[in-house]
Amino acid sequence: VECQYQTYILKGKNDEALRYLEEFYNLTKDRQWTNENGQQLFPLACEHLCRVYTAIADKIAKEDIEVSIKFLLQAYDVAKEGGSKHAEGLSSYRLGRAFSKNGDPQMALTHHNSYLEICQEEGDDIGAANAYDAIASCYESQGDTANTLKNLENFAQVAEKCGQKKEFGKACTKLGGIFNSMGDFTKAVEFFGKAFKVAQEMTDTEVLDEARVQYGIAIAHKMSKDYMKFINLNNRESVRELLTWKSTRQAAFASEEHNPNPEQAPST
Repeated sequence: VECQYQTYILKGKNDEALRYLEEFYNLTKDRQWTNENGQQLFPLACEHLCRVYTAIADKIAKEDIEVSIKFLLQAYDVAKEGGSKHAEGLSSYRLGRAFSKNGDPQMALTHHNSYLEICQEEGDDIGAANAYDAIASCYESQGDTANTLKNLENFAQVAEKCGQKKEFGKACTKLGGIFNSMGDFTKAVEFFGKAFKVAQEMTDTEVLDEARVQYGIAIAHKMSKDYMKFINLNNRESVRELLTWKSTRQAAFASEEHNPNPEQAPST
């Protein structure tokens, strides 16, 4: 049976592989059988059965997400039975994404939080970063800004800790966008600035250009409040400050303390 399903897997014939794997699973369940390498056969059956259930779910997801979720639930169940925390966590993460796609953020949160717990138990920082990102997206879809920010900040912290520059930049960009929409331009500048700094260290020109624009807009938004204060003062000193800024783009309300890299910051 083991050789037969492996042949079908290699050929991409998941339906045929499934038939043999389910037979393999039923034969080895509650038995301590091992192969010539000393591996227990039941956990091996669960591992491969989980893989095939997942492959079938991915294949039909665009056509019927609810049927896809049923296969992902089966994948999760056998992963849990097989005793692999890593496989169980990934299956839970996939389920969370599927439920999000199907418009069920509460079920998505349940599975993403399960994945996060497993990642924390296993010391998997990369997995934990992905979990925080997914959890934040669920809260965002529900309009829960506080929990969205909380999980995005955790996402940024963990991604930075484990050296995931791209993910750290992604988290900072999302945080900058939310703070910008809330009118907290100081925070927006802080996080867009971090995203811009990360983008400068990468080779993706498109990402760098986008980060530069977002950072520049955030700086302009932050300056606008103080700029309008000078306009409303309507005295000689304020006019002089405005004219100086117009000539040099330097002014009291454009201090360097909010610029993480003054020499390379985008002009506003």
